[in-house]
Formats: sequence, C-alpha cells, structure tokens
Amino acid sequence: MELGIDKQLRQEKRNSTKDWEHILLDLIEYRWLTKLLPIFRKNEDIFNHLSERKKKIKIVPEQKDMFNAFKYTPFDNVRVCILGMAPYFQLINGKPEAHGLAFSYRKTEEIDFHVPKSLAVIRNEIETDVYDGEVIGFDPNLERWAKQGVFLLNTALTTEVGDKEAHMKLWEPFTAEVLKILNEQSAGIIFCLWGSYAKKYKHMINESHYILEADHPAVELYPGSAGKFYGCRHFSQINEILMKNNKEKIEW
Repeated sequence: MELGIDKQLRQEKRNSTKDWEHILLDLIEYRWLTKLLPIFRKNEDIFNHLSERKKKIKIVPEQKDMFNAFKYTPFDNVRVCILGMAPYFQLINGKPEAHGLAFSYRKTEEIDFHVPKSLAVIRNEIETDVYDGEVIGFDPNLERWAKQGVFLLNTALTTEVGDKEAHMKLWEPFTAEVLKILNEQSAGIIFCLWGSYAKKYKHMINESHYILEADHPAVELYPGSAGKFYGCRHFSQINEILMKNNKEKIEW
C-alpha cells in the first residue's frame, strides 16, 4: 500500500475510533490493524484489566512496545510464526527486558551485554544447527528476524514484573483469534510451537501449513529436566522448507 493511502486510511480511522483504538493506530501495521480491530472490540476487557492493574503494579512490556510483533512483521509478510509463552518479566537497568517480540531483547543502554537466558539457549542452538558449532556475533534484538517475515508472538502479550504467568488467561482468546487469522492466510506458513502453552494451539493450524514442535528453550536451564530444546534443528528446517518452496531463507 502506498504511504499516502496508508496515511489517509489511518486518518479516517482516527476520526471514528475510541480512545484505545487511537493508540493502536500508531502501534500496529495497517493490514494487521484491520484484522485485529474487530477482535479488540469483542475483548475490551483486556484493556480494562490492564488499565486497572497498571495502577497497582508495573506491566511489561511498555505500552508502546506491546504490539511490536504486529508492527515489524506486516500481515502479508508472515512466513514463519514462532510461538512462545509470555514476555520476559524482569527489569534490566530499570527498564523492561521485554519489548514486544517473543524472545527478543533490545539494549537498555548504549553499553549493554545482557542476553536473556532463553535467548542464549536459542543462540546456542542456532550456532550448532546452522553454523556447525561456530561461535557467531549475535544481536539479541530480533527485529531483523521480524523484518524478514518471522512473526515473533508470545501467547500472552503482557505480564507483570516478577510474575511471568500473570496474564496468560487474559490473552488466550486474543491469541486464538490471531492464529485463526494466520491459519486462514495463504498456505505454507511455518509454525514453531515452543513449549506446552504454544502447543495448546496446534489444533487450530490446518495441514496446508507446516508445524515444528519443541519444548520451550527455558527447559534447558533446569538440570534434570525431561524437556528438550537443544537438537530440535528448527532453524535449518525452516530454511529448508522455505527454499523448497522457492522462498528466501532467513538470515539468523
């Protein structure tokens, strides 16, 4: 869509929307927005709940980042959907570790060497799976993936500092609707379901798409855990599927 037309459509929406809808107009890519507005209107209790809770406790990620998955990966560009669990629930240097893209971390200071533990597991798997064990320079900000068509969605878009599962139930209806929309999109999306929360949505994806399953990367952080993420080889498998379908591979 041409920039001028997109700007005009957004202005038309501004003239006819509620206060919370005005906020979304600047946070979500336009095609996604047209798909999501009916869902939000049916689930206004999400916004009501968040408005009340933020008076008592800090909600993460910040409001401006909450819908970054829908901002950096336009609806028509989705090639891969990595479905995680909940946003990171810690503060790093006083700022949210989460910034709206599943597993991603954006520096909070100019000099910042922090890498979330789950993301370090993902990096290790990429080094083994894609780069034959070679140590790579790895930017924890995964916006570069999102811009290549990797839709980085958590099953809950928000949580509360110190409580990773605080909003899991709150976002379930929304997440189900988003996956329904993606399922109805053209065939061939590669869905990576990481962890038990993500796998609950498997039944919503039809056989015109691809499904790769693994345990959540965090299971590798607990010695003796029966779970397993290492060795899933999802990153090389994704590229094999893309190339088989004459699509560009992802630069991990």
